[in-house]
Amino acid sequence: MRVVVPYTKAARGIHLAYTFYYRHGDQARQVPPAETRSFEAARAEAIRCVIGLLADLGDDDMTGWLVRMRDQAGNELCTISVCEAEAARKRKQAG
Repeated sequence: MRVVVPYTKAARGIHLAYTFYYRHGDQARQVPPAETRSFEAARAEAIRCVIGLLADLGDDDMTGWLVRMRDQAGNELCTISVCEAEAARKRKQAG
């Protein structure tokens, strides 16, 4: 599911709060909400962070999700999977 924010809100400088849940073993760790101008900016931040998480995992064999992002109402907006994170890491390395 994706939340579409009207352009006028972003243009007026309204920031939206998103909560990230990072996978830690078989649990999830919630970090304090982050404010960004848009869903796209929040998703880009989640991907940037998950690339770092992949480096920390090393050779651990992981599948499934690494980050889940929710809006202020608790609605799940997106999930970043191991496969998506690996693809983003490879794109970043390629340059």
